[in-house]
Amino acid sequence: MSWRIAFVADNSGQWLINGQRFTKEEAEANVADLAMRWKMVTDTAVEESDDPVDYRWVDGKAVSLNPNCESCGVELESDSPQDDEFTCWCHQCNVKRTAQPPTQQSLAL
Repeated sequence: MSWRIAFVADNSGQWLINGQRFTKEEAEANVADLAMRWKMVTDTAVEESDDPVDYRWVDGKAVSLNPNCESCGVELESDSPQDDEFTCWCHQCNVKRTAQPPTQQSLAL
């Protein structure tokens, strides 16, 4: 279980949902930060999601728990953490890569 942010960023009234998933407290901090920085935000919410947590809110920034491809920069999909490395698949480059995992600070739930 995770939490996602939703917001209205114009006068259409249409809710937009961010693709990042956080713990509840981190989602609340993230949406509060977004509302403070974006001038057109008229409403915000934090919604429960069945998706796994894939971001942490660290020092006022969203930190991905998945590494990025060294070639194209696309976020890699991790098969599973193994010791000090992730074995990941880059769908953009269509190759399997070994990448360094996120820092322990960003992983601490």
